[in-house]
Amino acid sequence: MPAYQEVQPYEWYQVFDLPAPELYTIDRGAIENWNPEIAKNSDYVLGGLMLLPFASLASQEVQEQAGTYLFMYGEVLVSTGLITAAIKGWTERARPYVYNNTVPLEERISQSSMRSFVSGHTALAFGAASFMSTTYMDLHPDDPFRWVVLAGTFGAAGLVGYMRVESGQHFPTDVIAGAAIGTAIGWAIPALHREARYRGIRWNAGWNQFRLVWDF
Repeated sequence: MPAYQEVQPYEWYQVFDLPAPELYTIDRGAIENWNPEIAKNSDYVLGGLMLLPFASLASQEVQEQAGTYLFMYGEVLVSTGLITAAIKGWTERARPYVYNNTVPLEERISQSSMRSFVSGHTALAFGAASFMSTTYMDLHPDDPFRWVVLAGTFGAAGLVGYMRVESGQHFPTDVIAGAAIGTAIGWAIPALHREARYRGIRWNAGWNQFRLVWDF
């Protein structure tokens, strides 16, 4: 299956006669949500969170392996984006606002209206949070502020998820699934690199080169 595929939204005349969807109890209230301003602000929070790992480049420990650090972060973002895009195309779940008659028609029949599951914003937010907290703890295992980094990054990621629900863009289950995917990828990528180093596999990444070495 391609990572991204076109999903056909409802026709304009169909949205007025949509049957009530079968939803989990936790999802039912999301249909009433609609706030484009919160949706826009969630973009800003996500953008800030995705830039936050670059602040670690000020650390001497990160500067000594900046190429690998940036390469890993790139892997996290690309993997998260591809996986969430594939799931969205496969599930074709309508967003909450599709069932909300107070929402403008053009929104309810837009191309993105059928890409609710999973929340890409939340997955990327938790991917960035998980990556930064994991690498920070690896590089600063004795820093008493490492828990502040963990709480702060995951708190910001949680805010993104909350805003996606409140804005009417996603159901809570979309956000929960996105958070799980992002957290897993953000932790797994550094863990795989750590395991590779343990087995004698080393890779060095730079702006214009990539080298893989296996020490026997």
